[in-house]
Amino acid sequence: MNNKLSILLCWLIIGSVTFIPAIKIKEQLPSIQFIDLILPIVVITLYLNKHLITWKKLYTTILIFSGYILFDIVLNNLSSNTNSYFEIYKVLKFLIIILFFSCLPFNKYFNKVIYPIFYILIIFNTLHFFDFWDFNLIVEQYYNGGIHIKTFGLNSLGEPATKRLIGTIGNPNNNAILFLFFTVLLYSKKKKDYFLIFSIFLSLFFFFLCQSRTAIIALFAIIIIHLIIEFTNEKRTVLSIKNLIILSVCSLAFLFSNLINKPTYTMSMVKQNPTQSKSVQGRMEVWGDLLLMVKEKPIFGYGPNKNYFYQNKIYSESEYIMFIWRYGIVGLLAYILLLIYLFSVAYNQRLSAEGLLLLQSVVIIGITSLTNNPLSSREISILWGLIIGSFFYIKNHNFILDEK
Repeated sequence: MNNKLSILLCWLIIGSVTFIPAIKIKEQLPSIQFIDLILPIVVITLYLNKHLITWKKLYTTILIFSGYILFDIVLNNLSSNTNSYFEIYKVLKFLIIILFFSCLPFNKYFNKVIYPIFYILIIFNTLHFFDFWDFNLIVEQYYNGGIHIKTFGLNSLGEPATKRLIGTIGNPNNNAILFLFFTVLLYSKKKKDYFLIFSIFLSLFFFFLCQSRTAIIALFAIIIIHLIIEFTNEKRTVLSIKNLIILSVCSLAFLFSNLINKPTYTMSMVKQNPTQSKSVQGRMEVWGDLLLMVKEKPIFGYGPNKNYFYQNKIYSESEYIMFIWRYGIVGLLAYILLLIYLFSVAYNQRLSAEGLLLLQSVVIIGITSLTNNPLSSREISILWGLIIGSFFYIKNHNFILDEK
């Protein structure tokens, strides 16, 4: 695959889901991301380099699931519902991204792609958090900020309150997952230097500013898993200088974020009974209603009926609840099996940087799916596809890349 074209496509793909705004053409249809415009070029590139693709049962399974969504659309009389078909498109786009990154040595492009995009994201979120030059007016107009931007730093009464960093995604929880993905991507880089450590610090710093409780639990989970892997390793490097530095960086990022922004929302998960939280109560009420509906259609669900959520002005706030409501027990099992499969293949390669990266990403997606919809986020799903594809590139070639 041509190096210059690969770097350009990597830039456009990752940039389109991190800082290039989407375009809204019609109210009834989803907004168009820049990646949607370049996806035909990605498909043509894959076709011209089809000899690099090592087809796997996972890819066939994803194709079958896209067909299952079509079956669900017909079954639930949603054929005239245009936006339902975009769920099939999202699944196919996810597969295309996995295939693309499974065909190129992404590690070699790390410095040319990840670092520049990451620091553009840092600049954007800095301008957004401090609202320099009324920057949030731009975010609200172009970046899916919506009501979150209008109430940024305010409580329900319009009074000053804790700020939760929203960023380019328009949601503090998904923004936290975005920065957590960048954290594990940066950590996967084999050569740990001062600049890399500083970048990890910044990623964690902005992650904590999002104050996403489920994402913080996911962070603790990947730290614990990493330490267990290090402890069970023959070298028993759990107390290595590298680990102590990373733990110190994580602690400093948390402390510095607290100096700038009070962690009121974050600390509520330890200071407050979860059942007393309005956020939890709201989720429980919606989950209860959706699960009651599932009893009527337990096997195949209601299909990707987005209009139901639009009309009732509700959010599922859980990928697992969303899958069982939309696609029934069949869909929920498919999602859980995907997580289990990726966890198992990553765990078998846990001592490699790529294996650990995939393992960490699966834990992040699996945990945050409890109270959020990471895979439904077009931005998060593309980045996860990048990580999955990069893992299979290494697995297919059975060697560790030398970084440049």
